[in-house]
Order: sequence, then structure tokens, then C-alpha cells
Amino acid sequence: MIAGTGRSGTTWVQDAIAGANGLRTVFEPLHPIGLREAGAFAFRWVEPDAEWPELEAFMRRVFSGRFLGLWPDLRVRRRSLYDLSKPREIPGEHVRLVKHGVAYLRERHRPPLVKFIRANLMLGWLVRRLGARVLLVVRHPGGVIASTLRLGGANWHHAPRLERYRSEPALAPWFARVEALLDGSPSPVVAHAALWCIENAIPLEFADRWGVVPVYYEELLRGDDEAWHRALSALALDRRPPDEMLAQPSQQVSPDMRRARFDAAQAGRWMQQLDARQLAELEAVLRAFGVRDYRVDDPFPVARSGGGVGAHGA
Repeated sequence: MIAGTGRSGTTWVQDAIAGANGLRTVFEPLHPIGLREAGAFAFRWVEPDAEWPELEAFMRRVFSGRFLGLWPDLRVRRRSLYDLSKPREIPGEHVRLVKHGVAYLRERHRPPLVKFIRANLMLGWLVRRLGARVLLVVRHPGGVIASTLRLGGANWHHAPRLERYRSEPALAPWFARVEALLDGSPSPVVAHAALWCIENAIPLEFADRWGVVPVYYEELLRGDDEAWHRALSALALDRRPPDEMLAQPSQQVSPDMRRARFDAAQAGRWMQQLDARQLAELEAVLRAFGVRDYRVDDPFPVARSGGGVGAHGA
């Protein structure tokens, strides 16, 4: 399985690896709009040794390879097929349904490669309970935030996720690091930066203990051989996606990138999209949380001798 924060390039990674290795993709089964029963499990902290029979039953069904529904298997929301508030989009959604339906029929017997953007805090449980092979894709918080702010809308508002995480007692020590910055009405950048820390810095801190393999999106984007080897090894695969496949933007890319070619030059676009005040806000959150993997003046991860991915912590 592939995990990561939304807007971190996880769809690009999933589609490229699946295409190169003959796998079938299962797309974000924890999305509560796609699967109603997923709402109870999305964005939850789950200890590696926790007993949660309902979650286990749900996840075993996800990893079984059986058909789950229009969203996870065909990437189509049922309502979008007849949403009269957006009549111009209905024909395109039906075309998309047919296209993905044909692909599913062709690939339905292949092993599944599941992708989550709402499971970062249960990865240790997935490894221990289900024996999942987990690749955690991490992108610079500046890139994640810039992309999220461009999309906007209720689906990407920070308040519901922050509220969900605040309800988890186990996360209180981490929230304490940034509580002063979140006090009152934090700016969108501060709020999304705190979310990035919760969803990325914590799993990175526990990666070795949980048995999770992290990889930086920017290293994959620039074609780093060691990063691609680590990513494929984490999933027990050996076929690296060809360069032409990697150059294609993913299905979930923002509208302004749909005709772009994916390469290392894209890694730093966010530095021109966030202003000086926003960069200062981001830096304040990263410092308070103790993040050492990224800086606001460099789009690529920080290199550390004897460290690399997995050498983390405050």
C-alpha cells in the first residue's frame, strides 16, 4: 500500500508503480464520500497493538482485491453522475465511468495496490495486524500547502481534520508543540502546516518502529535511483516505471498542471506561490514541531550524513 498526505503526489506514485508492475489500483478507500462506512476510520490514530474489529474487517475487505465501489475501483463518485448543480460535468463523468470501467474489467484479477491519504496514523497497525507492506510518500509541506490552497473548497478546509486530530488523546503531546501558533483563529498556512506535521512528522518519527518505509516525493520526481529502489523494495516489486510514464501528470494533478511535464523542475513551484509572510508562518510551525526534514528555502529534503530517510525526530 501507498500512504501520504493529500496533495503529496501519491496518485502519481501509485499509478506509475501499478502500471509498471501489472497491478490494479484501489483508490483512497477511506474517503467517506466514496465509501460511507469509511467515515469512522478516516484520519484516526490507531496504536499498532489496538483491537478494533470493525476496522480490521473493513481493511481486510479493502486488501482482498474484491470490488469495493465506484470510487475506490473506478474513481467516480456516484453523485457526480447525476449532479444537476453541475450539468456540464455530467457527460464527462459518464465518459470517465466507461473508461475506468473498461480498465477495471481488464485488470480486476491483478493484485491490488491500495492508496490512502487518510491512514497515516494507523500505519503501524496495518503492518502489525494485516502484514501490509507500507510505502509512505512525503512531500515538502510548502508544496502540499500551496497545492491545497489553490484547490480550496470544503473538501480541503483545515478545520474538520484539525478537530478530528484534537479528539485523539494520544496526539496531545504533539499538539502542545504548536498550540500557541494554533490559538485563536490560525491562518490557513499555519493550520495546514500543523496538519502536515501531524500526518507526516509523526509517522516519520515512528517509521522504523512501525515497519514503514518512507520516501521523499522530490527524490522520486528527480529520478533518484536509490529512492526508487527503496520505494519498490518496500512493496516487494522490481520494475521501475519508465521515464515517459513518470513524466505524465497524475489524474489528481491541479488544473494548471494538466499539460505540464513532471520532472524535478516542478518541485520548487510552490516557492513562487507562497509569499514572504506565508513562508515565515510555515517556518514557525516547522521549528515549533521540530521538523528537520525540510526547510522553507529549499524545495528538496535536507541531506544528513549517516541519516537519510528514517533518521528523524525532534
